[in-house]
Amino acid sequence: MSEAVEKKKRVPWTSGGWLRIAVTLALVGWLAYSIDWTRTGELVQRLEWRWAVLACGCYMLNRWLTTLKWWILLHAKGLRYPVRQLMRVVFVSNFLGHFLPSSVGGDNIRMIALAKKNARAPEAVSTVVMERITGAFTLALLAVGGALWSHSRWNESTVLAALVLPISGLLVVLALLLSKTGHRMVNQLLQRAAGRLPGGPFLMKLHAAIQSYRGHRAAVALALFISGLIQVSRVLAVWLLARALGITLFFGEALVLVPAALFVGALPISIAGWGVRESAFVVLLSLVGVPKHEAFGLSVLSRLTAMVSNLPGALFLITHGILGLGEEPDAKEPVAGRPIRVLRVIDKLGYADRLYGPGRQWLISLKAFDPNRCTVIPVVLRLNPGIAEHFAENGIDLIGLGLSRFDPRTIFELSRLMRENRVDVVHLSGYECTTLGRIAAAVMGVPAITHHHDTEDGLPWYIGWMDRFLAPLTARCIAVSEAVAEACIKRRHLRRSRIVVVPNAVEPSTEIPSAEDMQELRSQLGLSPGRPVVGSVTRFRVEKDVPTTLRALARLCTQGWVGMLLLLGDGPDRAELERKIHQMGLQNRVQLTGYVDNVRLYLELMDVVVFSSQTEGFCNALLEAMAAGRPVAVTAAGGIRELVVNGENGLMVPVGDDAALAQAVWKLLSDRHLAAELGQQAAQSVQRFQVPAMVEQLQAVYAAVLHLENRT
Repeated sequence: MSEAVEKKKRVPWTSGGWLRIAVTLALVGWLAYSIDWTRTGELVQRLEWRWAVLACGCYMLNRWLTTLKWWILLHAKGLRYPVRQLMRVVFVSNFLGHFLPSSVGGDNIRMIALAKKNARAPEAVSTVVMERITGAFTLALLAVGGALWSHSRWNESTVLAALVLPISGLLVVLALLLSKTGHRMVNQLLQRAAGRLPGGPFLMKLHAAIQSYRGHRAAVALALFISGLIQVSRVLAVWLLARALGITLFFGEALVLVPAALFVGALPISIAGWGVRESAFVVLLSLVGVPKHEAFGLSVLSRLTAMVSNLPGALFLITHGILGLGEEPDAKEPVAGRPIRVLRVIDKLGYADRLYGPGRQWLISLKAFDPNRCTVIPVVLRLNPGIAEHFAENGIDLIGLGLSRFDPRTIFELSRLMRENRVDVVHLSGYECTTLGRIAAAVMGVPAITHHHDTEDGLPWYIGWMDRFLAPLTARCIAVSEAVAEACIKRRHLRRSRIVVVPNAVEPSTEIPSAEDMQELRSQLGLSPGRPVVGSVTRFRVEKDVPTTLRALARLCTQGWVGMLLLLGDGPDRAELERKIHQMGLQNRVQLTGYVDNVRLYLELMDVVVFSSQTEGFCNALLEAMAAGRPVAVTAAGGIRELVVNGENGLMVPVGDDAALAQAVWKLLSDRHLAAELGQQAAQSVQRFQVPAMVEQLQAVYAAVLHLENRT
């Protein structure tokens, strides 16, 4: 045997393996000497299983959050894997991590799984490293918080001193990995050692891949946020296990002490953390009066519960093996050469049996898709039978899920539909759809497109937080106007580069009401021939600001106007609106028609159409009025500004200015030539908002998301 081989076989006693064995044996010996084993055994007898089951659920949640964080980091690199496949890898790696030496560990299993048959192996592996770094960083922050709190609460500086060195080292590593100066230093070091270190060139590529996360700050920030949730779930699991053992431990105390114990236990100074973690629990929990035998029992039980929660990994290991985990996502039939399969989902299509704006857009667009380019599967979360019949009459069969608002089962149902229909892309409309639908799409590895119709001024706070969390899961965002696009950036936290403006469309009216029809309608409404009519088609809601229209009407009445105001529509504020009409003495000047089917007939009756909205995404009713050639007086709200040019195709006044609105209406009523000219210009200006053009844009968005050429 050569001298070189002999030297290679010698292992210094100071090597990592021997040191870890020594630390493990020393700490286990100390615990064996310090713990009252009789009293520890008594803990098992008083174990309450319900709390242990809840703790196991927290660990399962931990695995899902870990998978989601990993998916986000992969997604930022353009590496597409379904969440369900990544979850298999997480469970298998965690399961094996309990039995493998820390030098192999579960993280290396994940790296091997990703690197197999992957041309971008360094980048793929870097996602595991970044996932671990973000987790260690948030755990370290919680641990430091616990150390500082313990120092101020009990004047105990041992914990603080014990954490200074490892956490300082962690911060130095982060600085080296993420800063420009550190990047140069590490790069120079690797260049010098590349020829000497095994896998040196690979390490250089790996370092370069990690550096690329400097350009993905949003993904890293979101990963840090999820890491915080993961660590809190771990603390919650330990607290629940303390309840299971009858240990008195306040959650606030657990929140500051358990992260410190977990962080110390995660340091690579023993075999799989044995001895270190248990000792950390014993020392730290003694600060709040927890006896040593209880702290030790809690540590062991938390480790066993974590192992139980990872048992699905054993099943996946048996059914899929290790090497199969790194394969590419489940193969689908190639999209090129066949229609794109789109799962189009919406919260609801209207109120009761009546369609509203987005519902009408659904109806006219579903009829116009080219079956040779797109196969659309329409799904409605809460579907009214009357609306379903209306769609069926137009040859469209809707799938109704029939679930309550924000029902978690929505995620599973949508995932099932994606799998059964082998969906290529998901198109989502509505608060609930864009929240739960994006999660389901991520689970199935399907790109998600969200569709927004409003400027979201009354957005619930929880929707805003969910949007921050789900923004990276959004392949594209469709906004119906530039105003809505700006709202998506500010309130839905979406990138401008992912937003596409696709305006709503209007169906051309092929039937012009006859004189007999108009005379019959006037008779039904009690309108004498020649009596002027001002009208509005709207929903009775705060953002539509119908009271401003009423105040403008009152001003017209004081000027001697003897016409009638028709308000078409309904809504939650109808009772309040009726009360205002009586207060203002306008009972004989205002008619609330309710919801009407033939809006075109009523529009023909109106001399001027008024819209006094405070906020507006696009305003389909305004689009229909302009398409009918009616002169309009509107407020400068949101997407209305993109339809009306003041003095060219309508008159526009400031939002909430009833005096200016009354003046604009009076001008149109008194100058019939101006009204006719503006009405004609209005009809011409909205000709570009046709159904075929809208559907063509939607099909182009689907193709762009799937990286296909725009097929004609």
